[in-house]
Amino acid sequence: MKDRIHFIDIAKGLLILMVILHHVTNNAHWTFGIETETFKIIDKVNLFYLCFFMQAFFLISGYCSKFTESLPVFVKKNLRQLILPAFIISIIVRLIRFAIYQDVSYIQLMLKPHFWVYAFGGYWFIYSLFFCRIIFWGMNKYIKRDSIQWTFLLLCLLFSVLLDYPVRILGREFCVPNIFFWRNTCVNLFFLALGFKFKSTLHNRNLLKISSLMFIVLYGIFSIWGGKITVYTMSSNIELFDLPEFLILAFLGSLFVVYISTVLKENTILETFGKYSLVVYLTHGLFLNLFIEFFNIYITPVGIFTSLCFYIIVSSLTIGCSWMTIMLFKSKYVSWILRT
Repeated sequence: MKDRIHFIDIAKGLLILMVILHHVTNNAHWTFGIETETFKIIDKVNLFYLCFFMQAFFLISGYCSKFTESLPVFVKKNLRQLILPAFIISIIVRLIRFAIYQDVSYIQLMLKPHFWVYAFGGYWFIYSLFFCRIIFWGMNKYIKRDSIQWTFLLLCLLFSVLLDYPVRILGREFCVPNIFFWRNTCVNLFFLALGFKFKSTLHNRNLLKISSLMFIVLYGIFSIWGGKITVYTMSSNIELFDLPEFLILAFLGSLFVVYISTVLKENTILETFGKYSLVVYLTHGLFLNLFIEFFNIYITPVGIFTSLCFYIIVSSLTIGCSWMTIMLFKSKYVSWILRT
């Protein structure tokens, strides 16, 4: 936890809270089949940050990363910081779910290769960030010309978006599997590179302010006249002609959240969420699904009032439990997981 930059931690804190808020309605719909008009409105409001919040994590990672170590040292460091904590925490979460539901499938699933190939049951961000860092290390070391680097990054972006949809060969359609979330890696590699190459941008308050105003204006234009807002998280709604909009909103939106974090100055709660954003990312789904399932029995989200109460209660309790989880991981008993 040395050499922390407070506005970066605040930005990560804001972003991980956005992840929780997004997953309330997302999990309610896809996991439990809960769908209300209020949730649809909330989802439309959430598009304001959905168009950039995951790309902002990669941009910030690029800003904070150094690529000067040897490859073995760099790979070992990233295994220790990302893969091993995710491996351990994902097992703990599955065991807790098994204990709660007494469902042996939570254990059986961990014995299948599919579980590990697809990022411990769905933690796509972990694999994507790990491979982004490794690939960019190679780019930074062996490709010296910026023009070639940006060409490679754009090709990765195009390749990923094109193969996000079925490929037709000889009259038959084939889906290219997203093994180890390679498509997410190819897209977000571009934003990690932006964060690394434009480090000075995040220290220029005037440029951040102008970029934030541009984001708000362009978001309004795209949402009113564009017909849809582009989003790339675990999955995407992006087609080839959407790429300019996606790149603009994701980049300017990332600068927008950084600007907000500089305005907020020091904030202990947000900084703590930012420092332990990996822990929150890996564990919040456990609490979220439990609360959705429990309160769906007692506060069935049907009307506007009950749906809004449901959303606020589930969000608040999940954030509260995430805070307690952070406190647990700060203790000497389990803090070793983050230093494996």
